[in-house]
Amino acid sequence: MRLGVFLAEFIQAAFEQNQEQIARTIADLVRGTGAKFAYAMSSGLQGQDGDLEKSRRQLAEHVHGALPKRRERTEALTLA
Repeated sequence: MRLGVFLAEFIQAAFEQNQEQIARTIADLVRGTGAKFAYAMSSGLQGQDGDLEKSRRQLAEHVHGALPKRRERTEALTLA
């Protein structure tokens, strides 16, 4: 029962933060809430492309998109 209440609070917090975007994965729900852990279902339970795979892809895109910016910033600092 506590897990259901916990998930309901996450959903409500995510909805209140950005009402225009609909969360499509657990990564969307947890983003910006300060949570350290999230549990997603694998593809076996949700068809070909489950929540786990979608969340992994989103996180990889986010990390790889941020890495070049960090590299440029550190290179600029070392050259100055």
